[in-house]
Amino acid sequence: MIPSVLNRAAAAPEYVRRRFRVHVAVAAIVVLFILRHVVTALVFPPFTGHDEVAHYGYLRTVAFEKRLPHLSDPLPPSAADYRAYALDWVEGPGYQYTALHPPLYYALMAPVLMIDPTASPEEHLYRVRLAGVWIGVLTVVLAFALAQTVFPGNSFIALTATSLVAFQPQVSYEAAILNNDALGIAGTSLLLWMIARAIREEFSTPSAVAVGVSLGIALLAKSTALVLVPAIGLAILAVLGLSPARVIRVGITVLVPAAVISAPWYLHLYRTYGDLSGLAALGELQRDWNHPAGTFFELLFSTRFLSERFRETWGEFGWRRAPLDPALLWAVGTAAAVAGAGLLRVALLTTGFAHASADRVSLSRRQRITVVILFVSCVGAYLAVIQFGTRFVLTQARYFFPVVNAAAVLAALGFEALTPDRSRPAVQAGLLVALAVLNLFIYTRAVIPAWHFPR
Repeated sequence: MIPSVLNRAAAAPEYVRRRFRVHVAVAAIVVLFILRHVVTALVFPPFTGHDEVAHYGYLRTVAFEKRLPHLSDPLPPSAADYRAYALDWVEGPGYQYTALHPPLYYALMAPVLMIDPTASPEEHLYRVRLAGVWIGVLTVVLAFALAQTVFPGNSFIALTATSLVAFQPQVSYEAAILNNDALGIAGTSLLLWMIARAIREEFSTPSAVAVGVSLGIALLAKSTALVLVPAIGLAILAVLGLSPARVIRVGITVLVPAAVISAPWYLHLYRTYGDLSGLAALGELQRDWNHPAGTFFELLFSTRFLSERFRETWGEFGWRRAPLDPALLWAVGTAAAVAGAGLLRVALLTTGFAHASADRVSLSRRQRITVVILFVSCVGAYLAVIQFGTRFVLTQARYFFPVVNAAAVLAALGFEALTPDRSRPAVQAGLLVALAVLNLFIYTRAVIPAWHFPR
């Protein structure tokens, strides 16, 4: 069968063969991601992922008690041996502090526990970790879909963006532990793709409905999807211009399905805790130790805060027990700076502030709008990390990951802007090798020593 497929591909026109090669490359990237997911799920000891104990308690409540947990619910006594990996569980029963998370992840994963209710917590944990592979794969595939939607036929951006997401160490980590972050990332990745499609279709009614449905689903995965609401509004205004009637009609078309899908959850929060987030009740439970990390403007201009979030983006893995070598972080930072410089070049060329005799950057109006929306999404996500830090000292870089696909497409565009046409295959291969080596270093020099050979 495989030789037959290859023979047909060889006889096809060049553009078909090129598309076939791209899809084969994406399939190979997905396979590598799955292999790394299995390694990640098995390398980290039981319940050492951030808040896995509390998420396990939520999952048990949904699977075996057929209800949503409450903040006052105790954490499962069967997981008491791992109380060190849960907040505020020094003695006594502990409390279910993840009860404020939406229920979609737990509803999807509950059948994994229900297969064998008598299994040990460790057995349940590893089964759920391995079962979460589809969530990570979905995020990777959606990165490719987003890149292809914004830059159709551009294999450099498509494969580079897909590789950046697939080999981002924390994306795999989130998918390989028991928590709802990975589904939150996949949900916002779907929403970003739908926004790009809606811009391309000038917010036709079907595309606007798709954005609304995606927003509703993303909100049921994790409330961090709210960071994309301003981007959706800006996209509608950018595409439709100053046409109040059309803007209102499209806005309603987006908001109605989003509200229908997500409203029951937010109504539950309001009826249970008195507000739409429950964060006030959580803050009251944690008042003895929790405090703001700083004011909004203090954190916005704090190089220390930015540096901490950058380190968390590439290492430390939740409980910050696996810090990366500074030289490795400098290498990653240099690559990020190169991508940023390329993106700045795109901005200068497309706005007419710079000119080049061999301009390789030519974006259509819809592409310019989409690139701006992706950038706004990234800025909004970082500002949300800061805002969370003004209420809770435990703000982390993972709250930025919902826009990882947007960041990957922007980075790929930046790399392309600085790469001559003839050098793109070599640069693309070099990036893939560098990402593979990066992961090898992170796991052999940081993760495995931190958890299995502590000093």
